[in-house]
Amino acid sequence: MNIQPRVVIDENISAYRAFIYKIVTSKPFEVFILTCIGLNSIALAVTWYSQPVFVDDILDYINYSFAIIFTLECILKLFALGLRAYFRDSGNAFDFGIVVTSIVSTSVSLMIKADFGASTTFIRAMRMSRVFKYIK
Repeated sequence: MNIQPRVVIDENISAYRAFIYKIVTSKPFEVFILTCIGLNSIALAVTWYSQPVFVDDILDYINYSFAIIFTLECILKLFALGLRAYFRDSGNAFDFGIVVTSIVSTSVSLMIKADFGASTTFIRAMRMSRVFKYIK
């Protein structure tokens, strides 16, 4: 696996932005995100026929927690790298699309109390596929 920062930004940035940049491009941060992706994949795989409602609820809250983590990752990277540098990396653009899709689908399902079945499964599969950007 190659976990290296792939984007370099302008040196003339604020100290706060430089601090966030240092965090989001660090190996420990990438390992943390990769670990979250792996744990999220496991949580998404835990399902069975006639699963009790409380297990569904617990898995939903776990899924919401990971969605928040991935959203924060996206926001921090956008701030640290800037729009142009962030979207120059195709992996970041892919992550952004997954985060936005997750936010929209979660918001809609919570507002109308509906499960979107196959489309939700597709979004979850896309979220799990983020791990492939780290494999070379």
